[in-house]
Amino acid sequence: RVHAIVGARIVAAPGQLIERGTIVMRDGVIIAVGAGVPVPADARIWEGDSLTIYPGLIDAFVMPAEAPGAGGPQGPPFGRPRTPATPAPSRGAAHALSVVRAEMHVSETQPLTKDQAEGLRAAGFAAAQVAPRTGIVRGQSAVVGLGEGDPNDVIVKADAAQVVALEASREGYPGSLMGAIAVIRQAFVDAKWYRDALATYRRAPQGTERPETNLAWEALQTVIAGQQPALFVADEMLEVLRAAAIAREAGVTAQVVGAGDEYKRVRDIAAAGVPLIVPVNFPAAPDLADPDAAVDVSTEELRHWNQAPENPATLARNGVAFALTANGLKDVKSFRANVGKAIERGLKPEQALAAVTTTPARLLGLSDRLGTLAAGKIAN
Repeated sequence: RVHAIVGARIVAAPGQLIERGTIVMRDGVIIAVGAGVPVPADARIWEGDSLTIYPGLIDAFVMPAEAPGAGGPQGPPFGRPRTPATPAPSRGAAHALSVVRAEMHVSETQPLTKDQAEGLRAAGFAAAQVAPRTGIVRGQSAVVGLGEGDPNDVIVKADAAQVVALEASREGYPGSLMGAIAVIRQAFVDAKWYRDALATYRRAPQGTERPETNLAWEALQTVIAGQQPALFVADEMLEVLRAAAIAREAGVTAQVVGAGDEYKRVRDIAAAGVPLIVPVNFPAAPDLADPDAAVDVSTEELRHWNQAPENPATLARNGVAFALTANGLKDVKSFRANVGKAIERGLKPEQALAAVTTTPARLLGLSDRLGTLAAGKIAN
């Protein structure tokens, strides 16, 4: 339960370097960091003279593995008739639309598979925000430590954000992006009505009709009260701007998971003032070996291949707060290499480190426990 890493090069936080120092940990918590820190007599000593120690990386957006055979988020291919939704059995006191499931809690499930956790941990991640995969108003995310153990042991923050996706339903209503936006806007309006109706009823319940119970509207109360952020999932840069507009209209705090093409409208996104979670799943170079096939490669496709690795640097230059995520990568092992490409294209190393440590810790409301190497922080 007591460990000391001695003689290591320690990057305590972005821009804070201790060339040769010691970290002492007791009962899973850092109790001392620095040069010349005394080692407790009961500590197990780990020689660190060949090591550089960073804070455990944080992935601010991870989704559980998709069930085998599940379709893509946008439903059937274009041109194929959309299958009407069959009437679902009652879900209790829930929302009438099955895509609105704000009452769902990731903390009540097994957040990640063993393979997912091990893959993230091997890439240097020590914690992750796990978000629900399905629905439009999807439910509550959870921040988990990536060590081994059951959910009771690994959950760091049970209800970190309410996840909202700007995407059409796989079947039934809403079958378009316009419909999905309408569902989101209506959900926030209904939550406010529910708050006011309950307040009126509680003041004078006798002789007054009791408002219906709706678990989804109840779960959104922390969001409309400003006590919990809404984490919007966007598929492209225009949806980032749309999410910011929805949040302003509803008066809620927004964070947005982008798609990596924010450079196209970076000034507008900077003006919107929403923090982003940005993937580094940069596109592979188009295959131009066959001249006949090469003519089918669009200028826009070539532009994105060229510009995507510079997206993080472009955001940084324009003052946009962002965290980096491995979401969207076929293999999380390529995360560091892709961040290296972003650094080659202008992202400063300190900015890259902040985007996987201090910035996600702040977005998740966990700066007091994660993100830096300091006394009192979780020793993960």
